[in-house]
Parts: sequence; structure tokens; C-alpha cells
Amino acid sequence: MIKQLLNYCLMAGALLASSISLNAQNCEPLQSANSSGLESLLSGDDKIISACIISEGSDYIAIRVAYSGFTSKDFKVVGKVMDNIKKPLREFEDVTMTLPKGGNSFDLQFSFKSANKAYTKSSVESKYIAVIISPANDPLSGFDIGGTSILGTSAMYKLDRSWAVGASGGDNSKVTVNVTLTPYRSASTIKQ
Repeated sequence: MIKQLLNYCLMAGALLASSISLNAQNCEPLQSANSSGLESLLSGDDKIISACIISEGSDYIAIRVAYSGFTSKDFKVVGKVMDNIKKPLREFEDVTMTLPKGGNSFDLQFSFKSANKAYTKSSVESKYIAVIISPANDPLSGFDIGGTSILGTSAMYKLDRSWAVGASGGDNSKVTVNVTLTPYRSASTIKQ
């Protein structure tokens, strides 16, 4: 009986290990775009370790960010999708959240929405995703230059993607279409 119970435990452990490795394989790693190692020296034990894509579609992308440390106080996370000059794209809202306590990863989802403007190209290009973790109660913690935090810990990852925009650009929900009605039959031919 004990031997059978041990076999069940070993099988359950093997299934759990294979499930964890399958989940890790479904996360496409993003390549780091940080140019200097200065950030890692200044951050001490608080580090952003890696980021990977867990899901994406034609109008969204979700990433998982792994980190270590950040236990001394409350922290906030800001994620930004940026263009080739490291300026936030207006088609994506910045994602802001509180860093979960006692965790080692968090997920950020960015949704693409065409801006209210006429586009000259059929797509918008994203080049980077910036992730910034900073103290929650510091009024200067939101200040960053090109996705790099002045007072917090930041990481930048390459995200070379094209996001399709409508040909007319902007929102088409207020378009007026005139429809001319043509009679099908006369009122005398309708049966009651």
C-alpha cells in the first residue's frame, strides 16, 4: 500500500514538473535592449530578470515579467510600448499596476487602438517595451527618460511588431450613410 502511494506521488510530481516546463516553453522570450550595465549595478538586489510573450494577437500583446527583490516597501509597475526613438506610442495606453507582494513575476497586457488621426501608412511599428518598477509613494518615481527610470529599476526589451491600422484612420462609429428606399410592393397587395 505504501509503495503504491509513493508511486502515485512520483507520478503526480512528474506531471507537475512536465506542466511547469510546458508553461515555460509557451513563453517566447524577449531580447533585452538595455545598452549599459549601470542599471543592474545601481538596483542592488531589486532586479528585473526577464520578459517573455505569453499571448498576442492582431490588436494586443501580453507579456510576463520575472523579477527578484522589491520586498522593502510598496512598488508600482509601469509598462510602455515604444517606437524606434523610445517614445511611447499613442496607440497603446501605458499599463500601471501595483507590484504583487511575495511574487516573482507579473503579467502586463497592452491593447492596440488606432488614434483619431489619418494614417499615412497601413501599420504602426513598435520597437520596444519598457518596464519600470519604482517606489509607489515617491512623487518623482514616474519621471523617466526614454523608458529608463531615474529613481526606480527599469528594463527595455525589443518588440519589432507591425500593428495594422484602418485605411481611414480613427473611429468609424460616427459615419453617416444615406440610404434610398425603394418600394417593393404596394400597400394594396399586402395580405392580412
